[in-house]
Amino acid sequence: MALGYLNPEYLAGGTLPLSADAARRSVHDRIAGPLGLELVEAAFGIHLISNATMVRAPRAASIERGRDPRKFALVAFGGSGPVHAAHLAREMEMTEVVIPPAPGLFSSLGLLFSDLEHYYAHTFWKKFTDTRVEEVNEAWSELAKRAHEDLEREGYANEKARVQAIADIRYVGQNSDLGIAMPNGSVRLESLALLREAFEQEHERTYGYRVPQSPVQFVSLRVVARGLRDRPQTFRGLARSTNPPLPAGLGGRQRRAYFGPAFGWIETSVMSRDRLDNSFQEGPLLVEEYDSTAVVPPRCRARRDGWGNIVLEVRRA
Repeated sequence: MALGYLNPEYLAGGTLPLSADAARRSVHDRIAGPLGLELVEAAFGIHLISNATMVRAPRAASIERGRDPRKFALVAFGGSGPVHAAHLAREMEMTEVVIPPAPGLFSSLGLLFSDLEHYYAHTFWKKFTDTRVEEVNEAWSELAKRAHEDLEREGYANEKARVQAIADIRYVGQNSDLGIAMPNGSVRLESLALLREAFEQEHERTYGYRVPQSPVQFVSLRVVARGLRDRPQTFRGLARSTNPPLPAGLGGRQRRAYFGPAFGWIETSVMSRDRLDNSFQEGPLLVEEYDSTAVVPPRCRARRDGWGNIVLEVRRA
């Protein structure tokens, strides 16, 4: 709140007011004062430390797995995700951020709308050269049988059931393995050669190299069982019902917000999601919602797509 991003009177639609003065006193007494900093310097430092901590997650899901984050969009959700998203995207050299409707409830909605999943695993510690295909088929068939039984018991059978076999494989002597999708059905001798080739391709994509002469081993065999739920018709109705316009007097106004030493304090437009359309609006902007606030810094712009998502275009600083 010391940076002006959040409205202390509109958290949870105004049902949970916060004391901005108490927050400022806490930052001043505990951090700014002891360190000899201005209040805004301390608050922005806290913001930067939070960003540095949060950026570990997209790095772990991209760079550390051999994926170039610049090829992807960053999906920002949670109560605080949209506050930090533009900075995280810029740090990762990503150019697009997608903020779904009801971002603060996005995880809960995911549980409601996602397919049911069960996971099964069987330790299978063997080199490829020591493996008989009958052993693989027996282990996989037992896991698949349990998976189908559990799905059927929960009401997911036939076309509503999907079972995917996965083999965790590594070069002998490695500390980590890679999950490789196995053929659904019986594994034949030639399947092991295809499985090794699939592993080597994934290893090269993830780590940048392969070692064809090195022996390969199984670590475990797994099954992911999915029960396919009936899909909701669209997400558009949810976007309208969970993101009402700001109450009269809150939208269409401005609030001073601090965007770091390069920009300082800026009188920033405050609006609700419904006031965005398909045309980009230049930042800085603050998009206030019941469950979150999207911060659109300078050198960024935002629009709302046909599904109700806020789409941020992030330019490099």
